[in-house]
Amino acid sequence: MQILHRGVTGYDAEGMYTRNYTKVLLVVITRDQTSILRQIVSSIDKKAFMYCKKRPVVIYYRGC
Repeated sequence: MQILHRGVTGYDAEGMYTRNYTKVLLVVITRDQTSILRQIVSSIDKKAFMYCKKRPVVIYYRGC
């Protein structure tokens, strides 16, 4: 995420149907960065699933 100057949070996840373990990545970006992120993700994993939400409320508490 050095290209977008954003941090990424990774979660361990398990598919409830398949029981396959995977990693879920979470990043908060601006609308202008959406197409760049899609290109980056697509170049790494053509089958990646992306979820985008308009105007999420992001509250940051340091040390919680």
